[in-house]
Amino acid sequence: MFYLITQYLPQCYTQLEDITYNFSEAGHGKSSADGIGGYIKKLADDQVKYGTDVSNFDSLLSILRDRVKSVYIDCVAEEEISNIDAILPENFKPFVGTMKDYEEYIDYLDYVEEQLQRERIPKRYIRDAENPMEFFDEQFWARYRFAKETVRDTLLGLVVDGLQKPNNRGLPIPPILQLLVCLRFYATCNFQIVSGDLCGISQASISIIIKRVSILIAERLGDFIRFPQTRQGLRTNITKFYEVARFPNVSGCIDCTHIRIVNPGGDNAEVFRNRKGFFSVNVQVVSGPKREIMDIVVRHPGSSHDSVIFDRSALRVRMERGDIPGVLLGDNGYACRNYLLTPVLHPAVLYNIGLRDNEEDFEENVVDDVPAARNINDAEWGLDFRRRFIQQHFTQ
Repeated sequence: MFYLITQYLPQCYTQLEDITYNFSEAGHGKSSADGIGGYIKKLADDQVKYGTDVSNFDSLLSILRDRVKSVYIDCVAEEEISNIDAILPENFKPFVGTMKDYEEYIDYLDYVEEQLQRERIPKRYIRDAENPMEFFDEQFWARYRFAKETVRDTLLGLVVDGLQKPNNRGLPIPPILQLLVCLRFYATCNFQIVSGDLCGISQASISIIIKRVSILIAERLGDFIRFPQTRQGLRTNITKFYEVARFPNVSGCIDCTHIRIVNPGGDNAEVFRNRKGFFSVNVQVVSGPKREIMDIVVRHPGSSHDSVIFDRSALRVRMERGDIPGVLLGDNGYACRNYLLTPVLHPAVLYNIGLRDNEEDFEENVVDDVPAARNINDAEWGLDFRRRFIQQHFTQ
C-alpha cells in the first residue's frame, strides 16, 4: 500500500495534493473512506427506491457522479488491476517493523487509558431531583401526607396492576410517579398545570392520571372501609370506644361533612348548594375509636339534610336489623333512636324526671337548670337515675 501511494497514485491523479493513510484503523466502518462508501451506497438505494432506472454499472456510475459533487468517483477496470500487479517489483518486500509499530501504538493507547482510569476522580453522588422517592426525605410527608414506606409497600400495590403497561411503547409514565402525582394533588389541591411542571408532565396527562388513580383506589373501598366482619370484632370495637371516654356500648360516631365542588351546571345545579351558600356534596362518615372510617356515603348533594342521608343509607337498615350491636353517636342533625343517640339539649328535663321518680312531692322539687339541681341531694337521686338509665339503654 505504501508503494502504490508513493509511486502509482501521483502518476494517475496529478491533482492530488495530500494523501493520508490511517494504519491504526483495524476493520471496516471506522475510517472516513468507509463513511463515504456508506453514503454512496445509501444514495444508490434511494435512487432505486424512488424509481430511477439503474440497469447496469455505467448508469449507476453516471447517477452517482451527477448527485455527488464533493467526492471524485472513478472506475477501476479489471485490466487496470492486472496492470497494477505488473508494476509491483518481483522482489518487493514490506517495510520492516510496520506491524510491530502498529502493535506498540495499540499498547500505548491501552496504557494511556489505564492511567486515566487510575487517576480519575470518583464522581460525586447526586440525588435524582426528578425522583420524589429519593429527593424528598424529611419533607415527603408534608408533600404527600403519607410515609415513603406506606406509599411503596401498600398504596403502590393497590394500583400498580392498573397502571403498568406491557411494554415501553409511547414512553409510559412509571406507576410510582403516577401515584405520587395523584397524592400530591390530593394533599395540596394545586392546579394541575403546576403539578405537571414539577415533574415534567403535561396538564392533560395529569388530568388523566388523577382520574385513573382515583378510580383504582375507589374500587378497593370495600377492602378498607367497613365495620368489623365478626361479632367478636364488633364487641372489641365497643370496648375500644369505652376506653376512649368511658362511654359504654358505642359502635361508632356518625356525622356529615360538606365537600366543596365546582358548580356542576345544568337544571339541577342549585340542588348542590348547601345552607352555607356554596356548592358541595354532603358526605356521611362513621368513624371508629381510632378515627378510622368504617362507613361512608358519597352520593347526596349539599342541600340534603344529614338525617335524610342516614335514612336512605344501608347503615340504618343494618342497625335496625341488629347486624351491628351497640349504638351510634351523632349530633342534633339526627333523630334520636334506640340505635342512634344524640346530645340532650336540655339536661334539666332528665334531672327532673329523676326527681319525679324518687320524690313524692314532685311539684315542689322541679328545677329549671342542672347546676342548681346538683345541690339537691345529687348523690341519692342523681346516681340512682343514671344507674337505671344506663341499665335501660346500654346494657344488653
